[in-house]
Amino acid sequence: MSQARAQATADHGARARLLDAATVLFAEKGYAATSVGEIVARAGVTKPVLYYYFQSKEGIFQAILGEAARLQGDVLAHALEEHGHVLDRIIGLCERIYHEVLERPYLFRLLHNVAFAPPQGAPQFDLEPFHRRMVEALQGTLSEAMARGELAETDPEDAAFLVLGVLGFCLDLDQWYPLRADATRIARLLTLAFRGLQAAPHTASPTIPSPSMACDELPSGLSLRVEDSQVGEGDLPTAPAAQAGGGGEQGEEREFPGGVKSGKVKR
Repeated sequence: MSQARAQATADHGARARLLDAATVLFAEKGYAATSVGEIVARAGVTKPVLYYYFQSKEGIFQAILGEAARLQGDVLAHALEEHGHVLDRIIGLCERIYHEVLERPYLFRLLHNVAFAPPQGAPQFDLEPFHRRMVEALQGTLSEAMARGELAETDPEDAAFLVLGVLGFCLDLDQWYPLRADATRIARLLTLAFRGLQAAPHTASPTIPSPSMACDELPSGLSLRVEDSQVGEGDLPTAPAAQAGGGGEQGEEREFPGGVKSGKVKR
């Protein structure tokens, strides 16, 4: 048995420590700037142990991304086995992904760098399967919910992109601004997205009778203000003499048939 194999056999946690150490260093420094010596020193093993498990620096880099793919598959499989309303299932999936990212922040940063940062000598790795698996899982769940009548009919792919947009925003916001981190934000935003911002329809406004409506037809207690331009003086009951000494506009309330009262009548 080789020395490297003997060390690996004796230290059952060596592989996991190497993966953790390399993930942190690749995320912080980049692939090209990280040496094998730094990885093994951080993991507390020797170079032969790294070569025994991964053969090279590129090998451990590929293994990290392979572990990320396996983790994503486990999360999706668990979420697809859940039952209940589609919104609860989608929130459960996104919250589990959120908490996995919190537990593995360097893995998330490394994946982010692979997707968006310049390669800087890193081996090629196709991240398209990550995206495709997420979209397909969400599309299937959403399509089934539409068929059951839980959701309005729409393009399932668009609905999946909506969910991924909310998830990606919450992950990025809480990673880059940890003081604003909020584990409940995903559920709130997804609930808002599914229920919508449209206000409930208003009830019909009550009909306001026109001044020309017969007084007998007016609702009880409704008052009208009658102006000279609308009603001739001869059409009104005879008014008692105005009190002397009043200035400006004079008049008083009048009672019309049906108990309806007018406002002050101008003179």
